[in-house]
Amino acid sequence: MSRIYVASSWRNELQPEIVNLLRSWGHTVYDFRNPSPGDHGFSWDEIDLNWRDWTPAQLMAGLQNPIARSGFVKDMTALHASDTVVLLLPTGRSGHMEAGWAAGACKRVFVYCLPSAKVEPELMYLMFDGFADSPSSLRKMIGDPERVGDEPRTAGSITTLVNDAPTIHQAIDDFGVHQAHKMLMTRNKPHWSSCSYPDLMRRLRSEFVELQEAIESGNRKAIVGEAADVGNFAMMIADNAQRAGRPGASMLVHEEPHKDGRA
Repeated sequence: MSRIYVASSWRNELQPEIVNLLRSWGHTVYDFRNPSPGDHGFSWDEIDLNWRDWTPAQLMAGLQNPIARSGFVKDMTALHASDTVVLLLPTGRSGHMEAGWAAGACKRVFVYCLPSAKVEPELMYLMFDGFADSPSSLRKMIGDPERVGDEPRTAGSITTLVNDAPTIHQAIDDFGVHQAHKMLMTRNKPHWSSCSYPDLMRRLRSEFVELQEAIESGNRKAIVGEAADVGNFAMMIADNAQRAGRPGASMLVHEEPHKDGRA
């Protein structure tokens, strides 16, 4: 069974039909129009009915609105959780940005549109895994839901995947979702590149203690959350080490550690 994210536009009337079609094939599908029961998706109208006339300054302010941030977190969490993205044409900027991100994250991406659809040629579609123009061709590309996830994923034209045990990929993907959720909820904090190794190690040890406490409590949700925090601080340390080796970068060894890393 694939976990599919349908990247498309509110203006594409085919989107609900494709979501239902994919679900009828046995896949788990995220619907940005209905992310959860009673939730009918994000709309800029919730923030300002005149959003189409915004200035750049108003746009930047709108992106920080709690409603916008909540919508972003829901969609990005689902995108992280997916293993396959269907880019349903025609679509706009958001759908293409989501599909491009997914390709860079080594997820399978298939472009889908009906033969009658009017679409503009796009050279960068070559980075994706396939182009389908009928339900039967799309189904063949996505694969049998009873087998998908039990075999190594097929690499796209520019995507290289390690041909390793699928269970490893699954565990890493699942854990990454929890890490990303924690990171996205605290995007307003200073970037970890401003933190020293000693400060990040202090925070890592603190999170490790909290993880031990969660394990002792037996609360599985708390265990997963604290494990994600530990993983995120380890990632920050690794990323800072990599940054130090890049041209123009320097090692961060502040005498006075910064108070916050983004986690």
